[in-house]
Amino acid sequence: MIEPRPPAPDEHVWAQWGAERPYLPILAVAFGAVLWGLWWLPLRLFHERGLPGDWAGALTYLAAALVLLPAMLWRWRQVRAQFGAIAAMAAFAGLSSAAFNHAIVHGEIVRVTLLFFLTPVWGTLFGALFLRDPIGSDRALSIALGIAGAAVVLGYEDGIPLPRSRADWAGLGAGVLWGASLTLFRRGTEVPAIDKAFASFIGAALCGAAVAGLVPGLRPLALGPLVELWPLLFAVGGLWLVPKVIVELWGASRLDPGRAGVILLLEVVAAAVSAALWTGERVGVREAIGCALVIGAGLVEVRAQTRSARRAGNQAGDNGRG
Repeated sequence: MIEPRPPAPDEHVWAQWGAERPYLPILAVAFGAVLWGLWWLPLRLFHERGLPGDWAGALTYLAAALVLLPAMLWRWRQVRAQFGAIAAMAAFAGLSSAAFNHAIVHGEIVRVTLLFFLTPVWGTLFGALFLRDPIGSDRALSIALGIAGAAVVLGYEDGIPLPRSRADWAGLGAGVLWGASLTLFRRGTEVPAIDKAFASFIGAALCGAAVAGLVPGLRPLALGPLVELWPLLFAVGGLWLVPKVIVELWGASRLDPGRAGVILLLEVVAAAVSAALWTGERVGVREAIGCALVIGAGLVEVRAQTRSARRAGNQAGDNGRG
């Protein structure tokens, strides 16, 4: 029998620190969600200063991947053993991030964020197909609310509510791909969180570069702005993306899934408020109703996850007593 590995001293310190300050995990997850909601800001600022937003997204993710690269090289044997799972995560998460970056650079921020946040719908469907998760009444309601929210946001005056622009399709596709990524993350329980983060970063860098270089009609990468802005690119990647992911993972690992899921919905609020303040995007009645429906879908999905976790805990307790 293999003896469990005792936590390292740092793990004891961080665990005790979080336990003594129960509000810190909540603030950590909220901090990460708000930063996700504001992610459009650096990409559009780079875009306005001459560095195309799609290339800016790819390069900031490359910078984040380079920050984690030494840790991956140090653990190369473990990484090699799980290379297939990590590569699949990189492909799906990378395509999702590249599509979302394209959407928030070229589309309406609130609109594409809401389309992306249909992820609970796709995650539920993928979980049912590939993980045999049951679709109960809560998850059926979540799917219905999400689809209704998408219909309101897209508009149905011309018939079937479909995306009207490439940015809309990118936002919707990013949510579908992220739902697939979450399914892979759940299946890959043996893959450490740092490997999943690195897979997401390097996948987004490679897929983002492919989108920026191959999609017709996008501005090419110019050497001048790249030389001028590369310190800012590395600062955003190393000081925004990496800490955000680490802090968010730290906080989410210390909260029950239901509470963490509710807090993560702050991303939608942050995106909507910041877009209204700094871009002049109008959040009208349609957007408000769509936002309420999509957030409602997320809340119902959180409720379903919480119930499932409680049932699993109760069953484990009963088995232990037996």
